Amino acid sequence: MGHPRLRFNPLKLALCLVVVYLVVTAGAHLFHLAVLRLELARTYRAIRQVEAANAVLREEIAYASTDEYVEQVARQLGLTKSGEVLYTAPPSGRKPSER
Repeated sequence: MGHPRLRFNPLKLALCLVVVYLVVTAGAHLFHLAVLRLELARTYRAIRQVEAANAVLREEIAYASTDEYVEQVARQLGLTKSGEVLYTAPPSGRKPSER
């Protein structure tokens, strides 16, 4: 009894090579797709953060346009309304008579 002889079949070899190529290529594409999805998720998170910061800035801009804010800043600068008198306290630690 002899062993069956293996015959070289170029068609089967070519088919195996094509299948291996397709599996490797598909795997590489799936990996690349997964990386792109992660990057997309990070980008969407960054967009949401920027949109939130933008909303806060828009609120600050809206507040800065109000009369209340303008008056607050004017008072911090020592400005008064027409007819008001500005009183300033002496620096702390000194008595009024020591000026």
